[in-house]
Amino acid sequence: MLLIATLVRTVSRHLRTVSWQLFAGCLLAHCLLSWALMTWAGEEKLTTLVVWLYYYMVTATTVGYGDFSPQSDAGRLVAVLVVLPGGVSLFAVMVGKVTTQLADFWRRRAMGKLDFNDLHGHTILVGWHGEASERMVELLLQDCTTDDEGIVLAVAQEMDNPLPDKLRFVRGESFHSGTLLHRAGLNGAARILVYGHDDEENLATALAILRDRPKAHVVVHFDDGAVAQILKQLYPAAETTSTLAVEMLVRAAQDPGTSAVTNELLTPGQGPTQYALTLPADFPPTPFGKLFVGLKERHDATALGLSADRVGVGLKLNPAASEIVSPLHTLYYMAHQRLDATAVRNCV
Repeated sequence: MLLIATLVRTVSRHLRTVSWQLFAGCLLAHCLLSWALMTWAGEEKLTTLVVWLYYYMVTATTVGYGDFSPQSDAGRLVAVLVVLPGGVSLFAVMVGKVTTQLADFWRRRAMGKLDFNDLHGHTILVGWHGEASERMVELLLQDCTTDDEGIVLAVAQEMDNPLPDKLRFVRGESFHSGTLLHRAGLNGAARILVYGHDDEENLATALAILRDRPKAHVVVHFDDGAVAQILKQLYPAAETTSTLAVEMLVRAAQDPGTSAVTNELLTPGQGPTQYALTLPADFPPTPFGKLFVGLKERHDATALGLSADRVGVGLKLNPAASEIVSPLHTLYYMAHQRLDATAVRNCV
C-alpha cells in the first residue's frame, strides 16, 4: 500500500500541471486500457458499457459500493494494479486542478487581477474614496439604468475589493498606459465616472480614457473648475463636475431649504428625482409649454429644461413656453421614476 500511495502522489504531482485536454486524454486512455485488460481477464459482467462506466467511476472516486467487483484472480490483479492506482491518481489530479483554479480565481478576484473586457453596458468607477465612493455605488445601484450590468471599480493603489458583493474589481499600477482601463471593460462600458485623488490624476486618467474614443459617457470630477475647462476644450463630449460646496453653503443661507431641494433632486429613491432623456429622431417638434403640461398631467413629472445634446451643450433651464423641443434634444425633468421615450411622446 505504501508503494501505491507513493505512486499516486508522484503521478498526481506531475499531472497537476498538465492541461485539461491532456488530462481528458489520459483519463480516456486509462479507462480503455483498464476495460481491455478486464475483457482479457474474462470479466464479462464488468465490461458491458453501462456497468463498466459505473464500476470505473465508483472505483476511481474510491466510493466502492461493492455491488460489482472482479470474480477472477486475473480480474482482481487488474483492479489492484491498474484500475485502482490509475483511477485514484486521475481523480486526485482532477480535484487538485479544480481546487487550484477556484482558489486562483478568488485570489485574482480579490486582488483585482481579473479581466472584464467582455462586459457591455456596465459602469466603470475610477478611484476609491471610502464612504464617499460607497455612497456613489449605493446611488448607482438604486437606478435601474446603472445597476443591471453592474459596476467595475478600477484603482491604481494597493487595496482589495472594498465591496466584493457589489463590485467587480481591477487593480494596477497606473491608468496612463490604458491596460488597467481595458481590463475594466473600457470598450464595452456605457458610462465611466472618474473620481481620483486629485485634479492632476483625474485629468491624466480622463485623457487616457478619451484618447481611445470610447462609446461610453465619461464624467470627470475636478476640485478646480479651471482644470475642468481644460478637459472640456480638448474633449467637449466629456462631462465634468466641480465642487460646489461654497456655492451651496451661500445659497442655503440666502434661500433656506435650498440644500434640501438639491439633495432631493439628486437622490433616487427619496421622492422626485432629476432625470435626463435624449429624445429620439422621430420625436415630433413640440412647444415646451405643451410638453410641460402633458408631462404633469400624464406622469406627474415636471420638465426642467433642454440642451442640444446629452452633455448639456446649450443648456436652457425653464425655457419659454414657445421654445420648440426638437428631436435629439435632451430633456431634463423631475419625476418619481425614469420615463422612456414612448412615455414622453404620448404627452404631445
